[in-house]
Amino acid sequence: MTDRFKPESSESIWMIWNILEQLEEIHRLIWEMYEESLVELLTLPEDPT
Repeated sequence: MTDRFKPESSESIWMIWNILEQLEEIHRLIWEMYEESLVELLTLPEDPT
């Protein structure tokens, strides 16, 4: 019964909150991948040209 009286705005706030949490997780995963490849790049010996 309480769901019936829940205002629309709070629903959209929860939607936005969930999206933000997902974005944060995606950002963390991308950053981990990026950091890993960056470390690999930095540890590669320089090409003598």
